[in-house]
Amino acid sequence: AGTGGAYAGSGGIQLRTASTTLYSGVRIKNTHGSGTLTVSYDSAAGSTTAMTGGWDLDDREEVFIEVNNLNKVFVRGTVDAGIAYSYYAT
Repeated sequence: AGTGGAYAGSGGIQLRTASTTLYSGVRIKNTHGSGTLTVSYDSAAGSTTAMTGGWDLDDREEVFIEVNNLNKVFVRGTVDAGIAYSYYAT
């Protein structure tokens, strides 16, 4: 479990840069209150070459992504001050 902030204007930041093996996946929730959080999955882990289009999460929306490592998940916000989010990985 964890929290973080994602900023506008970037190609996305990794949820975790270190390799973190998962058994099921990760649930990510936009907890900011305004703005959109885009969550993307990259099967190449660490590069954005295999990035999917992603899921746009408005305030309080969440998504579960079946993924085997946290370093394959990227987040990006629409607010320059940053978008707060939380995640729970299993």
